[in-house]
Amino acid sequence: MKTRAMDEALTRVREALDIDSGGNVEELEQALVELYDLGDPGCIEPLLLMLDDSSDYVAVLHNIVQVVEAFPLQIYIDRLLRILPRLATTSPFWSGILLKRILGSDQHLEHLLAFASTHKQAVQGALRDVAEALAEKNPNLQEKCRLVIDAVRGAVK
Repeated sequence: MKTRAMDEALTRVREALDIDSGGNVEELEQALVELYDLGDPGCIEPLLLMLDDSSDYVAVLHNIVQVVEAFPLQIYIDRLLRILPRLATTSPFWSGILLKRILGSDQHLEHLLAFASTHKQAVQGALRDVAEALAEKNPNLQEKCRLVIDAVRGAVK
């Protein structure tokens, strides 16, 4: 039943984000609350893949970020890394936002560095690319981005 409820809530989020059908911010927020209450980490990847650089719902998309970040840190970062190659291609802006938020916490950064070396080269390459782009746009994050880039390069050797 939990999976069915999650699938239904994810469908409602997708439909609510569809501007062509009028979009429905209230429905989206209600579905996000349901997903949060279900606590099923299976929703992390589909939610992250709904982040869209061209969306007019920037504030609402931040709510998606908050829902996925509410999961245990190890689970959230692992799930993010799994889909990062795809997300970095389809939504580079949001990929940068997610990395920036992780870099804002030493604990989050520590977990990211630990998990990054355990993922495939495609994940490591995407993480490196996002970190390089973020460092270029945010000079104050260059040092932390360099840690990520160096960790990925060390893992690829």
